[in-house]
Amino acid sequence: MISRRFHPGLAASLALLLAVTASAQKKDPAPTALTDALKKVSGRYDRTEARIQLIVGRRLDPQPLPASLPNPFYRGVEPSELETLPEATQGELAPAAPDISDADTLARVAPTLRITGLVLLNQQLHVTINSTTCKAGDVIAVGGKDTPIFIQVRHVTNNQLTLALNDAELTIPLKL
Repeated sequence: MISRRFHPGLAASLALLLAVTASAQKKDPAPTALTDALKKVSGRYDRTEARIQLIVGRRLDPQPLPASLPNPFYRGVEPSELETLPEATQGELAPAAPDISDADTLARVAPTLRITGLVLLNQQLHVTINSTTCKAGDVIAVGGKDTPIFIQVRHVTNNQLTLALNDAELTIPLKL
C-alpha cells in the first residue's frame, strides 16, 4: 500500500506562497517603475495614433476639389491674369521662338557627342561616335527618339572631325 503523506518541504513552500500572495493583496498599489514605463508607452502610442490619423485621415476624409481645376499641361497666361496685362501685350501672349540656324544646331549638338577613337579600316579613317564607327559620308542620328537630328560626317583626319547639317559645317579638333 502506498501511503499518502505530504513532503515536509512541499508543505512549507505552500504555506510561504499563501502568505506572500495574501500580503501582496493587502498592500496599496504605489507608483513603481512598471507604471512609469506604462505611462511612457501610452504617451508614445497617443503620438503615434495622432500621426496615423494625420497621414491616413487625408485618404479617409479627403478635401473636396476646387470647382475649376487648373490645366496641368498649360504653362501660359491664365484667363484671370489676362485682365491684368497691359493692352499692348494682350495680343502677343506667346512670342514666336527664334529660328535656329543649322550652325546653331550643330554647335548645340556637338558637345553631346562622345568621340572615343579613330580606326583605320581598308585604308580609310573611321571615327567612333556614340559607340558607332563612322567614316566620311556616313550619317549619325542624334537627339531624342521623337525628334532626331541627322548629322553627316564630312571629313575625318588624324586631328580633326568635320560634321555637317545641310549646308552648315563644324570642325571639331580631336584629342584622342
